[in-house]
Amino acid sequence: MNQVQIQLQDTTGNWRTFGITQNNSQQILFEMKHLSSNFPNQRVRAVDMDGKIVDIL
Repeated sequence: MNQVQIQLQDTTGNWRTFGITQNNSQQILFEMKHLSSNFPNQRVRAVDMDGKIVDIL
């Protein structure tokens, strides 16, 4: 199973990886919501190891 990076866009516009999880839709959504709750004014996304966007909040 592929891995997915959970990333947060910082104030300078750069995407920073905050975690890596398995490519499972429920796990990805859980991790993204958790990160989003800690940083409510920042954008959150999930990117696979090939750089393709899987999901974005």
